[in-house]
Amino acid sequence: MLSQKLREKLAQEFSKTFDLMSNESDRGSAIVGAAILEDALAVALSKYLIPAPTSQDDLLNGPAASFSMKIELAYRVGLIRSSVRKFLQRVRKVRNEFAHSPSEMSFEVQSMSDKVKNLCQLSEDFLDSFIGEVQSHQLHVGEGASGGRLLEIAGPRTAFDTVVSIHRAGLEYLYGEVEPIEPLA
Repeated sequence: MLSQKLREKLAQEFSKTFDLMSNESDRGSAIVGAAILEDALAVALSKYLIPAPTSQDDLLNGPAASFSMKIELAYRVGLIRSSVRKFLQRVRKVRNEFAHSPSEMSFEVQSMSDKVKNLCQLSEDFLDSFIGEVQSHQLHVGEGASGGRLLEIAGPRTAFDTVVSIHRAGLEYLYGEVEPIEPLA
């Protein structure tokens, strides 16, 4: 069970991320949301891994510099569950579609809306934990809301911002739980 202080901290992180993303265009939301998650994952990895011998982290700034590699590394060392790995990889793919499309992109396009629906379904575990905060952003999805219901009520853009914000807050929780590994003597 989460302490009240931690719940408040996570709610603040959710709100900060949601507000930041909601001020962006669809393209901006996809790119900024993925960047926020990537940065949060890098912090969690930095807290877990043995500190780099120099101020320059040759692992996280080298072979594991990409979002994809950070996701895989976090999964392989046991920092994130398989469902979070899938979620993060799919957010990365959404970001790439928006970032590399020369034409106008929107979350309203059916193929993108389908991707958001999948992200919502992968986020159902987190929705219950954050239902109060989600509702404080005028997204009245109801108790026990499914990812599909969030998409139906909020629309694909707001649903994307919501599930990314929820996962960002979840990674914030991970920071406090991570115990650094000890180097071998």
